[in-house]
Amino acid sequence: TYRERLVNNDAFYGLLAEAGRVAAKLSEPGEILTVAHQGPVIAYYADRRYLMLYTMNEDAIAQTLAKTRLLIWDPTTWLALPPERVAGVEARVLADFAPIEHVSDGSRIVTIYQRKP
Repeated sequence: TYRERLVNNDAFYGLLAEAGRVAAKLSEPGEILTVAHQGPVIAYYADRRYLMLYTMNEDAIAQTLAKTRLLIWDPTTWLALPPERVAGVEARVLADFAPIEHVSDGSRIVTIYQRKP
């Protein structure tokens, strides 16, 4: 059991922990982070509160993004967003936010975006 956690969990969550540490440096204490998927892990390492997009429907995502300054976009699986609507959400992110940091473990990338002025 320990080996499983050490080999698999640490390999998976290490990228998210690093993204959280970077987000902590880029955000203000008390700021709420918007995270595409792994909100609990990223926010824990950032020591920030969070909102997770992957559980929201398209309207809720749009409302949340409208109030977001810092967005952490990690590999996600959408629970309430139909596959044909994902491209629209991604297009909105690219229109309204600029990438300011990329955190990578070689095969996965977490992009941290900031709202465009």
